[in-house]
Amino acid sequence: GDRGVGDAAEAGRGLYAQQCAACHGEALLGFGHAPALKGDVFVDAHGGNTFAGLASYIREYMPLGAGNTLSEEEAIALTSFILSSNGAGAGSEDYTGEDGQADLIVTDILAMVGDADAAATVEEPAAPAVNNDEVGNTTSYKPIEEWTSVDAERIRNPQDGDWVSHRRNLDVQNDSPLAEINVDNVANLRHEWAWSSNDDFNFEVVPVVANGVMYINEHAVGVGRVVALDATNGDEYWVYERAYPEGVTNRYTRGVALYEDMVIWASADGVVVALDAVTGEESWETTALDYRERLDGSFGAPPVIVNDLAVVGNSMGDQGGRGRVMAFDVHTGDIVWNTFMTPEPGEPGSETWGTAHPTGAAPWLPASFDEVNGLLFYGVGQPSPWGPFVRGAGNDYDPYQDGALYSNNIVALDVETGDIVWNFPVLPGEFWDFDTPFETLLFNAEVDGVERQLLYQTNKGGWAVVLDRVTGEFVNAYPISESNIVDHYEEDGTLVYNADLIPTLESVEAGQRYEICPYLNGGRSTGAHAYSDRTGLVYVAATDYCMDLTYTLTGVGIAYNGKLAPDHDYIGAIRALDPLTGDVAWEFVPESGAAIIGGTLSTGGGLVFAGTADRWFFALDEQTGELLWQTRLNGDVGQPITYTAGGRQYVAVVGGANFWGTVFTNPMLGLANPQATGIVWSFALPEQD
Repeated sequence: GDRGVGDAAEAGRGLYAQQCAACHGEALLGFGHAPALKGDVFVDAHGGNTFAGLASYIREYMPLGAGNTLSEEEAIALTSFILSSNGAGAGSEDYTGEDGQADLIVTDILAMVGDADAAATVEEPAAPAVNNDEVGNTTSYKPIEEWTSVDAERIRNPQDGDWVSHRRNLDVQNDSPLAEINVDNVANLRHEWAWSSNDDFNFEVVPVVANGVMYINEHAVGVGRVVALDATNGDEYWVYERAYPEGVTNRYTRGVALYEDMVIWASADGVVVALDAVTGEESWETTALDYRERLDGSFGAPPVIVNDLAVVGNSMGDQGGRGRVMAFDVHTGDIVWNTFMTPEPGEPGSETWGTAHPTGAAPWLPASFDEVNGLLFYGVGQPSPWGPFVRGAGNDYDPYQDGALYSNNIVALDVETGDIVWNFPVLPGEFWDFDTPFETLLFNAEVDGVERQLLYQTNKGGWAVVLDRVTGEFVNAYPISESNIVDHYEEDGTLVYNADLIPTLESVEAGQRYEICPYLNGGRSTGAHAYSDRTGLVYVAATDYCMDLTYTLTGVGIAYNGKLAPDHDYIGAIRALDPLTGDVAWEFVPESGAAIIGGTLSTGGGLVFAGTADRWFFALDEQTGELLWQTRLNGDVGQPITYTAGGRQYVAVVGGANFWGTVFTNPMLGLANPQATGIVWSFALPEQD
């Protein structure tokens, strides 16, 4: 039938609002992993496709996780609306799909604008605001009566009841010595208080707590907030609110940092803000990224505080942001150093990017820090676009020659200069969005009779790697979840992929399907793993699932639909592993089989806390994996923490995290997706008389 852009676009507008806007945004500017469908990001990804090819892609794979649910007419209408939003059909020429136009590609269709004045225009966003009087204000509700400075020593060695950094301490072990709540009494744990946010999109916040005060941040459309709460009852001390200009699309919420008498927040509009921890008033702010510039990306994670520096990586690499790590003077906000995770075209390493401009590789989660060696350790995200063939690789594809340096690497940075001291390619040149930005957990252990300083990381590809953190030398690697993409790692750490799953240009053009494990969201997700010195075990929140996939030469490089792994009736599991060998001490699978996305917490009370995508929050015995306690929350469960306030131990966690993975994993098991905004829940034992 007629495929004229103008004819079908209006019908597509309503469909887009119903089927697509929740992920890609009402203005088609993208949210999180969902790319922009307007402007350079869209044209770079789909400009070489035909109208029919784009409509077919939308019908087969969209909405994500619910492919083949749109009719042909609906797919045509959506394609028309998207092209119309990019300016097609606005001039004196129009695309009809008839005669000689049927094979025109998207870039040709968008060029068919004969009357420039009639073409759709996009208003230039206003310049980033830098004046707090314009964009930020603080509302106080009750005073914080007592405050003890969170100095550098307290960051290095937190008090037992503190949770002063994103993963509690700088080795990011996600473990607390607190033992008031323990295996003998956890069955008596009860809800103490809750605080409800306005955030209904990826409320992945990990609170920080010191001196009985909890600090969190939240996002809603057009605004970001930092909130100080009484950690004994959830009362608000103060709220700092920052208005975002139109065009800020990043809504990932992951937390803030504490140092001395300041709360430091890297906001979605590219500004790093220091607030007075007691009053919430602004101390300084630095505009570091221009949200209008796609290459700048945004901020989503909290800084790590080391050596009087606030160090933070950017996010939005999957939207074409160029990955970087920035260090700010913690007292003034001055930028001390700025290290990019991709080379400039023509620089050494740019040859590994094929014909693509090196973008992506965002270090979008906080670093760990080794003070003795002066090294920060970052996991680095995926390249943009993901697929090597989209970046210009051919049948001579090689994962290292086409590896898109430093994407999917672990990098060690000199804390004083930001220089890259060493890097290790974890999943170089991968096709599947299996990036490696996750926590770089530090621990020491004996290897072949020698005490070694080690680094442990698991990745979305479903594997763990163990490295010498001083030199970057490879120690070991092993699978932690259902995974078929890696054949093995050589003794020197060279990765060998499963050759049967690596396509050729011919197989791509033929539309050959592959079964890839894990699914796109990965064999692990955002939440961190806990490591306990008491047991010598790491508690991995693993996810077992797969996808049917075809490789493409446009878009991100793949199209896919998720499914359960072979012989599995579950997705989520907690696996207690020997971090050196991968030997499994025990495994816990929730009754529903739901994914465990928020991560794990281990405590001196012999407990492991975690939660599921279908709302269960639970405690296990860290020695055996026995289920000791559980309760149901409002939504999917985030990263747990524990702290003391008012002389009592509390365990806190977010319900309604709205993780990206929840939306796609629950339907695989026939489970409902929770419809929830984020709530911080806090639990404690009953008070003694």
